[in-house]
Amino acid sequence: MPNNFRYHKLILSLACTILPFNVQAELSHKQIITNANLTEVANTIQLKSNEKPLPSSKVLTSNSKQSTNFLIKLGCLPTEETKLSNQSSLAEDCPALKPLTIDYPVVPASLTSVLNQLLEDKVFEGYNIKEQEVVTSSESGKNIILYGHSSLPHAKQLITLLKINNIDFTWQLIAKSSAFNIREDWQDTQPEEQVETIRTGKEYDVRFTFADKAEQQRFMPLINQFAKKDSGNETGLIIDAWWQPFYRTFYSQESFVAVKRVSLQVDGFVGSTLVLPSDLNKVLKQINTTLLETNTKVAVSSEDVWVNPAFYRYLNGGYK
Repeated sequence: MPNNFRYHKLILSLACTILPFNVQAELSHKQIITNANLTEVANTIQLKSNEKPLPSSKVLTSNSKQSTNFLIKLGCLPTEETKLSNQSSLAEDCPALKPLTIDYPVVPASLTSVLNQLLEDKVFEGYNIKEQEVVTSSESGKNIILYGHSSLPHAKQLITLLKINNIDFTWQLIAKSSAFNIREDWQDTQPEEQVETIRTGKEYDVRFTFADKAEQQRFMPLINQFAKKDSGNETGLIIDAWWQPFYRTFYSQESFVAVKRVSLQVDGFVGSTLVLPSDLNKVLKQINTTLLETNTKVAVSSEDVWVNPAFYRYLNGGYK
């Protein structure tokens, strides 16, 4: 009897030792995700009620299993059964968890000054400036979506969202300088912008190149579900989601709306704005008038692009 008692006591002691180790290791997976600023996109993974636990996580909670599954989908953990301590060490060094960085070039003052003048005159509502060599057009190839935003954590989560949904794509981060007329219905206006009429900022485009048309068509549904704000208190979105996500293509596609891109090029940089087709001739005329008045030498051109419906609503004056 005493021997049986000592045996059961030993088993209980081992169980109490192993269980906290496993749980602590899995909690570290959650902490790795938090440290990488990927919590919101990790939460988009919905575990099925009948989903079998991973071989090494049978004692874990649903949230812990979600964290491990997320890191596996992202390629930061192996799929075969290994010790959790080794998995956590591997995950910490995973390139997919590293923050994004970007360098912004110095934009010629001759280009910003004329664009700001056109903005103040309400010729258009906003503009972007990029280096000529990274400008995307129809010549860049098909199955491309150009996605614009200001938050680098948002870009990281968006790229991650596509990865964990097994979309076949490559991406390139492109720096751009931007400016917009501040609208009265904007809900994020800062105190200093009560006097200013123009908001400027350092932003970016992500150029997504998809393997084929079918892969590209999976993009918009994901954006509408996880990266587009539809109400002020909406949950389940990736970080820093906008009311009107801004993305466009360079070939006619279903669910996208045709607009015109007007570009001003000088000294290796291109400033561009999007306008409604019905406004194109008026905008071009006003641009040329301003260029003559300011004696500014730039090349002006226009082309067709296709934008997402939410941004088309923005061009028509809406904000949702």
